[in-house]
Amino acid sequence: MAIHIGIGTYDGSVCGLGLNPSESAELELQYGYTPHSGTVRDIVVDGSMMMSAGVDDFIRIYNVQKRKEVGVLVQHNGPVNCLDILHRKYALSGGDDGELCVWRSRDWELLRRLRAHKKPVLDAKFHPSGAAAVTIGGDRKLKLWDIVRAHEAFGTVTARVSWVISWTLSFFRSSDSLKENLSLTSGLSMIASTDSGE
Repeated sequence: MAIHIGIGTYDGSVCGLGLNPSESAELELQYGYTPHSGTVRDIVVDGSMMMSAGVDDFIRIYNVQKRKEVGVLVQHNGPVNCLDILHRKYALSGGDDGELCVWRSRDWELLRRLRAHKKPVLDAKFHPSGAAAVTIGGDRKLKLWDIVRAHEAFGTVTARVSWVISWTLSFFRSSDSLKENLSLTSGLSMIASTDSGE
């Protein structure tokens, strides 16, 4: 099984490192170039699809197997801060404009454009089901979105500005099944800054 790691840099470069454990234990540089005109704020990889977001307002799409850029999305009015990919079928993007965009990757049609936060969207993640997403913003708000109905399902204010969120899964031995932990306290992980900011 090959492993692909995407790296974005402060100077706008995107690099791809590959590792095939059955062949070698060393990471190899597969490609590298500078598609963004400023800092790369996020990069995500899902199978053969990779996306990068930058302060230049662009989202760039790559085919990892072919090692080439295959598209550019321009929707946000300002830097794009975060990306997420769901099963190579859908993508999320959030930016300094406070908007959350939902894209269909088959044709890169913009399916939803939501005014998510009054300040920048700092991170956004799909729920594994694809029916919901969670965002955190510079306004210290954590929001759960119903993607299907395109509205906020839940919102709360956090103690500090948080920068990273992720869904976690819990295993319950008694039922022999995998159940998702939907509790906001234990089902979401957040990394908060140490300074209060404002």
